[in-house]
Amino acid sequence: MTEIFSATTSEVAHIASVLRAIGSVSDVAAITISDQGLRVSVDNGTHSCQAHLFLMDKLFVNYVYNPRGEEEEEQDGSEQLLTVHVSLKAINQCLRMFSSSAPSGSQSSGSMRASDAMKSTSEESGKSGGGGKLVTKSITCRFSYSGPGHPFLLYFKEGRNLSTLCEFTTYEDYGALDMIELDLDNIVQKIIIKGQYLEDAIGELESLGTEVVTVRASSLVAPHFSLASQGDMGESMLSFPNERSILETFVVETDHVPAGQNVTVANSYQYNLIKMSRPALTIASRVSLRCDDNGFMSLQSMVELGDGRHSFIDFRFRPNE
Repeated sequence: MTEIFSATTSEVAHIASVLRAIGSVSDVAAITISDQGLRVSVDNGTHSCQAHLFLMDKLFVNYVYNPRGEEEEEQDGSEQLLTVHVSLKAINQCLRMFSSSAPSGSQSSGSMRASDAMKSTSEESGKSGGGGKLVTKSITCRFSYSGPGHPFLLYFKEGRNLSTLCEFTTYEDYGALDMIELDLDNIVQKIIIKGQYLEDAIGELESLGTEVVTVRASSLVAPHFSLASQGDMGESMLSFPNERSILETFVVETDHVPAGQNVTVANSYQYNLIKMSRPALTIASRVSLRCDDNGFMSLQSMVELGDGRHSFIDFRFRPNE
């Protein structure tokens, strides 16, 4: 069995955190492997909400992807993508057990069976620590995939004494994901805001019994950026001042109107879809909100790891008809 993809990382807690942040959208994820890293995509089943997590190759100590085989590696310069569908729920349950450095020997193979989609085996050699003391050790995770018909593997190693192999069944009957694409040539609204500010506002909308939320931006007239709530408790509005300490970037496209004329961009979305992005907003340092002229919206969260490394979680939404 020849591997066509493998990647090893010590950033288990970070990867566990960002994968959990998209877990509410769907239990099944499409993992697309490329030379630059992994894209993990989920769709809510009605094609009205998607989330795409980007794990760049810099997050891994080593990253190897050769879908064509060694003999063909240099013959074709075009990038080849490989997509595999797996149970995100099972992977998240597995990563949760290893997302912090647990005392060696605290995991057992019996506790590792997250679901029917995952199998695991554990091997322990020797005992950690001396004098009966529990020793906390770092954990590494190795991703591995050998192609269609093979399971997707996560191999955890804790110190020198404990290793656990988790096998995840791959689903062959899933078709290609129809992406919610923004028209990048016709972006009419772009806002960059701290993740906590937007997460707090979306949480407040839930307390108001919001069913539909309207995202509104006004180029000249205050409030410049607001979230309007419609629901059983009536209508409410949460607004943000156009101040650099709140909105790091605020752009409303005005090229098509005379100078000095106000432009308002407003699109409505189901709140139960928007709130799926809250776990991502909670861990984001900043969020980029973009809308195109069709009302398709992107909430892209940047989750920092330090040393210039980060992951991006991009939620996409279709507007209400």
